[in-house]
Amino acid sequence: MTDVSVLPDVITALAEHAESFAPDNGATSFLTHTAPLLAELKRCNRDAYIHLGEQRAAVAAERGALADAAAELNNLEYEKEQLQERIAAVNTLDTVYERVELCDLAEFREAVPDMETDDAHQFFSNRLQHELDVRRRLEQRHMALKNEAKAAADKNKAARDALVKLERAIDAVCASAEKTCNYNYQRTGTP
Repeated sequence: MTDVSVLPDVITALAEHAESFAPDNGATSFLTHTAPLLAELKRCNRDAYIHLGEQRAAVAAERGALADAAAELNNLEYEKEQLQERIAAVNTLDTVYERVELCDLAEFREAVPDMETDDAHQFFSNRLQHELDVRRRLEQRHMALKNEAKAAADKNKAARDALVKLERAIDAVCASAEKTCNYNYQRTGTP
């Protein structure tokens, strides 16, 4: 590509030849002297158009890259907004774990000293696991007591049924004895 700084020199030289041109010298002489300058001017013009085309292509490429970057930025902003909404939703989420009544911290440390850790998440998980274990033991104890109560109630019902039968038998014996006494009294006259 030719340097465009040559262009003013070519134009100046053409202007000087045009001023020094005398009609009596002839057109061929003028054309002979100006032809190389006109060729240089034409070459500079062609180079300028080529350079302009390259600049336009570079600008179009930069605009494309800028459009891609803008689209990527929009995507990232949308993703950021979605993530912030999800974080807000998670922060407002009422989990079962937050509603669990845990044993006192001092009681936990006393009951399970080997579960102490620096990681807050792991520590909370350990407390939840301890609480789950305690509740399972209590549930098992509750079921055992419930079974014992059912067995005692069954035993009590069986004893009550036996007592009712015994009372009926005693009543029957008493009624029979009374009839016998009445029969003897009527027969013998002595009670």
